[in-house]
Amino acid sequence: MRVLVLAGFLGSGKTTVALQVARAARAAGLRVALIVNERGEAGVDNQLAAALGFDVRELLGGCICCTLVAELAPALESLAATRRPDLVIVEPSGIAEPAQIRAALRFARVPGMELLSATIVDAQRIAELMEVLSPLLAKQLANADLAIVCKADIASAAEAEAARRIAGEHAAASATYVIDARKPLEADLRTALLGR
Repeated sequence: MRVLVLAGFLGSGKTTVALQVARAARAAGLRVALIVNERGEAGVDNQLAAALGFDVRELLGGCICCTLVAELAPALESLAATRRPDLVIVEPSGIAEPAQIRAALRFARVPGMELLSATIVDAQRIAELMEVLSPLLAKQLANADLAIVCKADIASAAEAEAARRIAGEHAAASATYVIDARKPLEADLRTALLGR
């Protein structure tokens, strides 16, 4: 089972990317489930994913890299035992860090679990957010396997290119991709995310 963690600050496009990946996985014949973490007591993203026919588990009222850390591994174990998905997409809250989630998942008893993390950044807001949230965003990018610049469909070409450069500077060991929500995922990104 592949577990894909999609980190990124609030409004970066995590849900959009999660749904694009879920659709691509389903089209490839994979069984997909989502774990959605929101800091509030009610989820919105989970309702959208469920309405589109995806199996969704909620972890609400805290962040899975700190206050809800003990709930993540059991949620994955339950999915693996009952639904046997090929891919589980984990969408944490906007303050989550991939390194902390990776550490929490090392306790999950899921045979053959393969973990991949991607940090999503907003093409139009990354420069502004780096001024205010630099430590958080830098950690999210530095500890991810991939960086994905989202919202290229509404950003200018210059904004998208600047976002790619900024993300690449902070995610030096990672591949950086730019996506357009109106288009299917590019083949190389789809392969990187789905493993096929």
